Amino acid sequence: RGKSKDPANLIMFDFAGQQEYYITHHIFLSKRCLYVLAFNLSNHADGDVNAGLFEKQIEFWWKGIENRVCDPTDPSATPKIILVGTHADMFESKDAANKQATRIHRAISRRFQIRKDVSERELKKLNNDLSKLKRDEKQKKLLVKELPPTNVGFRTKTESRLIELESQISKVQAMLKISIAIPETVIAMSSKDMYNIDKLKQMIAGSLDATGPSGKYFPELGEELPNPYFKVRSFIREQVSRSVIQKPLDLDQYYKCIKDERKIDMQMAKDATEFCHNLGDVLFYEKIGVVFLQPQFLINAFKAIIRHDHTESTTYDSLYGDIDKKQFGRMKDKLLTKGELKEHFLQFLWRDLDIGLEYEKESMYGKMINLLEKFDVAYVSEWETIDEGDKKPKMLLVPEFQPLFLHMTWPPKEKGKNQYEIQRWIYVRDKNPPSDLLKRLQVRLFTSRIFLHDPLVLHVSQEQIHITDRNFIEVYLTTRGREEDHFPHNTEVTKGLRLNIRGEDKINMWSLFFDIDRVLKILLQDWPGLAFQHSVVHTTNEGHLVLESVRNLENERKEGNLNHKFKAIVQGFHVTEDVLIEDVLGPAENKKNTKSNEPVLADTSLSTCNFTSSSSKRSVLMNKAPRISYRAGLSKKGLNQDLKVIFKEVVLSGTQSELVDKTVKIFHGQGVTCTNDLFDDSGDAGVGDLLGAHDLPKIIINKINKWVIKEKETVLSIRS
Repeated sequence: RGKSKDPANLIMFDFAGQQEYYITHHIFLSKRCLYVLAFNLSNHADGDVNAGLFEKQIEFWWKGIENRVCDPTDPSATPKIILVGTHADMFESKDAANKQATRIHRAISRRFQIRKDVSERELKKLNNDLSKLKRDEKQKKLLVKELPPTNVGFRTKTESRLIELESQISKVQAMLKISIAIPETVIAMSSKDMYNIDKLKQMIAGSLDATGPSGKYFPELGEELPNPYFKVRSFIREQVSRSVIQKPLDLDQYYKCIKDERKIDMQMAKDATEFCHNLGDVLFYEKIGVVFLQPQFLINAFKAIIRHDHTESTTYDSLYGDIDKKQFGRMKDKLLTKGELKEHFLQFLWRDLDIGLEYEKESMYGKMINLLEKFDVAYVSEWETIDEGDKKPKMLLVPEFQPLFLHMTWPPKEKGKNQYEIQRWIYVRDKNPPSDLLKRLQVRLFTSRIFLHDPLVLHVSQEQIHITDRNFIEVYLTTRGREEDHFPHNTEVTKGLRLNIRGEDKINMWSLFFDIDRVLKILLQDWPGLAFQHSVVHTTNEGHLVLESVRNLENERKEGNLNHKFKAIVQGFHVTEDVLIEDVLGPAENKKNTKSNEPVLADTSLSTCNFTSSSSKRSVLMNKAPRISYRAGLSKKGLNQDLKVIFKEVVLSGTQSELVDKTVKIFHGQGVTCTNDLFDDSGDAGVGDLLGAHDLPKIIINKINKWVIKEKETVLSIRS
């Protein structure tokens, strides 16, 4: 729509309300949207606006939009919401329906005003604390004209507190600014007799030019765009105007079509397609290499797997000859009771997509599986080897259909004398965490290759995960239970995510923690409207659990303090224990340090490194890069373990240990400290040159190179 205000085209998505579909909603939530929340007005025809109405039918969706879309760093991302009460025809009269809609609107307004008042009181208190701290500091400076410098390089407690207060004030101010405006009314509507449908249309049309607390809701309307953008958009609309749903296109194929038919080069086509993606015209995923000219195709693909009525609607098709009826029944039962999706059953569910169901990494079928992982819907848990050592998925796990919880509690047994435990509690003050947090985290943990080798123990469910890795380190994650179930002596915490890591190898434990923490923090960025709090959990000598903010402990470390007094009141008694900060936060530097004083070089990939250079220089070149796994590269032992698995799986089973040791010596001597160093942006040349220069058998070199080529993209996709 240009400055002349031509008619605007709206694309509508109808979100299913059943719980099974919540895991897919984040794919389509965007700041460039107008949201209509509809609820059944007749469920409250008695005139009583109970507390459950708002929480169950409106607040859940409202918070979902606010948490996922509203961003304190970008106030313009605050969208508009329209509230619609349906089934107005179920009332004695339209006047009665309108009165009920008005009562509900008042209840909602009161609820939001309470939320706003709480935030404003918190802001006032923080500002008062900040003013008092500044006054006290100013008074101290007047009393003591000049103090000798102390703790050079560290912040003072006052400086840290000032920074913390200013940060908290900024967050509360930002959250108040991005709060979604309450609609002026709740529209009572009926689809039976189309009552108030024109009113809804007018409200939608008026929203296009409306201005909210953070500015115009749709500032892009009326923007002047490059002419090629319109050409690309017209090309897209020509393609989707056909009656059949268009299959997704490989990016190379798509760019070629744009160039042939519209004479637009690849970069301009890319920019224009990204613009169309932001508007919802297409779905464009450059890293995976696919574009959906009709988003409905991706919706259909996900809907074939995630649906609330699988039991009734997913039935055996005798025309699909690859699965007999008994196999079908077993596979369907495994999916719905354990979340186990056999690849044969996935092919059955996707049989009508017409994309070819032979797996290759670059095939459309392979890219669709990658999208399941990208959007945290499912992940490949088992692979099977096919011709010439290549692999294809054998089974995927779908967290949405896993059991709700495991039949276990933590800890499963008392901590051993030589065991150590890392504990964290991640929560949002006065709010519940996102309902799909642990399900999505499960996918991220197993697609980020943190657990590069099969764990010794793996138990997963929607609300609990229990893993024991090859180093006999136990990992437990849960969002199950009330906060008092976890911390009966602390009344200030709210429901959240609990993380426990237990084992004897403290170095590997901290490395594993940092890997999990990195993946978790990246995932939490998907909810910019939530301010997640990270707390250390400390178990006292008496077995009581007390919490302390990670931020506070990090500030203490910056101030030069080496230990921390954990304080708690347990059953009326004060409990105080001194604990080393490093024991609860981990090493201050969790990245590998180079042994050289040479400057760290930027953008140097493995294949560009000169392997005839000194070991010292090689270390500098390798250590500049972000690491996928800190744990794997701590020692030759870790590298040796990784390479033994590679040799067993992709080189030669039964390879002499001397050959493995020789390879480790070559890699480690040249600064390759973990198998992740083998994955570079430009291929396998570096690995081949390095091994070839040390007379390693050619068959070994070729097979390691092949493994690197096959696996590198998976690893690179989660580089931080």
